[in-house]
Amino acid sequence: FGRYRVQVRVNTEALEIRRDTKSVLVRTPKGEEVLPYDKLILAQGGSPVIPSIPGVDREHVFTLWTIPHMDRIHTFIEEKKPATAVIGGGGFIGLEMAEALKARGIAVTVVELLPRVMATMDEEFGAMIGAGLEAHGVHIRTNTGIAAINDRDVVLGDGTVVSADMVLLSVGVRPNLSLARSAGLAVGASGGLTVDDTLRTSDADIFAAGDMVEVVHRVHGKMVRIPLAGPANRQGRIAATNALGGRMTYRGALGTSVVKLFSATAASTGLTEKAARDAGLDVGVAYVFKDNHVTYYPGGTPLALKIVYELSTGRLLGGQAYGESGAEKRIDVLATALQGKLT
Repeated sequence: FGRYRVQVRVNTEALEIRRDTKSVLVRTPKGEEVLPYDKLILAQGGSPVIPSIPGVDREHVFTLWTIPHMDRIHTFIEEKKPATAVIGGGGFIGLEMAEALKARGIAVTVVELLPRVMATMDEEFGAMIGAGLEAHGVHIRTNTGIAAINDRDVVLGDGTVVSADMVLLSVGVRPNLSLARSAGLAVGASGGLTVDDTLRTSDADIFAAGDMVEVVHRVHGKMVRIPLAGPANRQGRIAATNALGGRMTYRGALGTSVVKLFSATAASTGLTEKAARDAGLDVGVAYVFKDNHVTYYPGGTPLALKIVYELSTGRLLGGQAYGESGAEKRIDVLATALQGKLT
């Protein structure tokens, strides 16, 4: 408090927003308390989706979202010495955990309900990522999900039984909206809390930021949820500035992301080809398959790049890259071009 003039209340749960009196009812270790506000900022994030399947409450089943989750996984590995693990979900967290568990000497199987892992990228890049994981000994099972979890194995939707001394579920994120809903704040069609370009909710004195809100996608202009750390960080700063009387605007997000898996990096920005077509855009694509730098310089490695653009105007819509070196740099440039609406 002495440095930033911020009072931090740990072990305190917000129970109710009382908009009529501009106050919040909270529960502390000493009992309930009412905190008044002039402006309120909601930054409650999201929570991992827990599928309703038999055995999901067993002690060797985990999610990874917070530091205590990580501590619980670490303690389990240290004490139980699992030999096999099944990961439900082939997104960012699931695939990064596949690498982490493999590095601990654990045999890993990733189970993905969709036809490919990393569904935030187009099919061919999901295939490249899956092949890269399999080359490092990670087993990939697509087009099926986890139907039941037993003590030492899981049963997949197609009836296959896979050995599993531990199970990690990473099948999606749901915004934490119970407090906002009970206060009568508007929720958008994407499932996120509605905010304007100043991150003000349907209540003029309440702002919101992060995984719980929906924002405009800078490419097609539609409202979307983008639960990524980068946008959340920027939104938080803008919401705080505006709550204190400033006037900053949040111009939307591109969904730029990067993930390193073993020796390779996958990165993307803007719209995939599928997302662009689903948005009704007239889409063209261009591929580049070359080394990450000029061939006369030694040490080059293969790099795959896909550019999605609007046929009628040449306007850049998105890009994806995959390779051992240079993928994130290309996407960095493409993200800048997207911000400038370049062709």
